[in-house]
Amino acid sequence: MAGKTSGDAHGEYPVLVGRAGGQTLTGGTAASESLTLRATAHATDGTIIFQTDTNTTRMTLLGSANTLQGNAGLTIQGGAAAGNDLTLSSTSHGTKGDINVGESGCNIGFYGTTAAAQPSAYTQTYSTADKTHANLTATTRLVGTLGGAADGSMETVGATNGADVSGAIMNNFQELFVQGNALLVDLTDLKQLVNSVIDDLQTLGLVG
Repeated sequence: MAGKTSGDAHGEYPVLVGRAGGQTLTGGTAASESLTLRATAHATDGTIIFQTDTNTTRMTLLGSANTLQGNAGLTIQGGAAAGNDLTLSSTSHGTKGDINVGESGCNIGFYGTTAAAQPSAYTQTYSTADKTHANLTATTRLVGTLGGAADGSMETVGATNGADVSGAIMNNFQELFVQGNALLVDLTDLKQLVNSVIDDLQTLGLVG
């Protein structure tokens, strides 16, 4: 630098070997101006390396792969104050791209849990799915006080002990039919809801 005096008389210029007390690079003075760091003037991409001292590389920006790479791990924080947020956005453009978390073979943990491998795949022999968790159709809890034996079939009952009780007994049987069919509807609804949950988790890659 022509005419440079001893000491540091040109504080408006960055000193590449470092300056006592540190230094700040500012891109511009007007609104919305930018600061550009470029690894090389050559057409082939280079790498931008961030070091905290002459021996420690903390982070590397790999230009050819559009990858920000940490050294022995990388932590991204949204801020240092209470309640600060971290937002991941694929693009500022109106047409959004994808955000991919993890890759095949890696472990992932949420909410401070120990990272774990993707769970094994579910076998969905019953594959019908819906996303409506319907109200119960079986609402009456039957109490068995009549005795007898269950053999998997319903039969017509005639007069017993001189009194015709077949009507009451058949009513009970009909109630069993109604509640049994209602339970089948409820069970089917639950199975379809569970299928939808599994399908959604599989779409996100959280389960196999």
